[in-house]
Amino acid sequence: MDFSYRPMRAGDVAACVSLTRADPIVRPRYGGAIELLPAVWSRLLGQESFRAFVFETTDSGRKKIVLVGIAVFVEDDFVRQLKTPPSVWIAPELTQRIAKGHSPLLSDREVAAGNSNGTLTCVVWSGCLDQQYVAEPEAHNFCAGSFFEAHAGYYLREVIVQAENGAHLQQVLGCGALVFCDRQGKYGPARAEDVPGIWHRPHLLGITRELAKQQIGSWVSTIFRYKRPRLGLSRKQQRLLMAALKGDTDVELARELGISVAAVKKAWRDIYARVHVCIPKLFPPDGRLEQLGSERGRAKKQRLLSYVRTHPEELRPISRRADSKRAAGTAECLRMG
Repeated sequence: MDFSYRPMRAGDVAACVSLTRADPIVRPRYGGAIELLPAVWSRLLGQESFRAFVFETTDSGRKKIVLVGIAVFVEDDFVRQLKTPPSVWIAPELTQRIAKGHSPLLSDREVAAGNSNGTLTCVVWSGCLDQQYVAEPEAHNFCAGSFFEAHAGYYLREVIVQAENGAHLQQVLGCGALVFCDRQGKYGPARAEDVPGIWHRPHLLGITRELAKQQIGSWVSTIFRYKRPRLGLSRKQQRLLMAALKGDTDVELARELGISVAAVKKAWRDIYARVHVCIPKLFPPDGRLEQLGSERGRAKKQRLLSYVRTHPEELRPISRRADSKRAAGTAECLRMG
């Protein structure tokens, strides 16, 4: 099957809500809160803490949305409430709180700060799959791999999820997630006799960075791998690079980002300047920055894009304070070099 995923757009919301309504297990969990979803999801689009993606496959030559996957970065107080009995279904709880103006999601600034000091908690909101593909292992595997890919490079402290169904439960546990025990107030391995009934009632599956370090060979531990970014790029520069990873030309990048082609070219020069200072070995020494239209300029761009593909931390938001420290380090490099 030919699956792909991309960020959710405003025009996708109706289809994503329809998928949720059609899910025989997830729909009843929402109750009346399902009516609030279109407005809530539309309002959150574009926020750093709202990690919303649509998964597509090609059907008769046309792209078809077959899954909506949403994860959010939340406040510590919300996590404490989730872990305090009585347990609740996360999706409707988030929907109702946000609709009432009591959002537990982090602000853009708080996401940047949490990503700089390792205090981000990622809570999975939705993972509704088109019923046609529920029995397809390939669909589940692609979605799981995409979740890890989309969150690589974040400095996460904890990941929390609720199983959408029995197959999803087995997948999450198979990746290495643990079950949160209300009585003990901590995560632990799932007991075989408890597994079949877990997903029928509110529950928490997840793992912390510290617990992941103790696991050997688990897939979920890979999401906690983290390296400090070396370039200290601005959010605008990061967005340019994320868009460029799709192979867009400068003209296409300008259209997507809503800026002029001249601004795109200047952004590339500014990024290259940071690379020459912070990671000089990434580009062959040439004594000057080449014109973007030259063969050498294209080679530079490919080297840079190859680097950020394997170093996703360079594309994640960082705090101004952390960026200032990196700027001071850059200035020191320039002074000493």
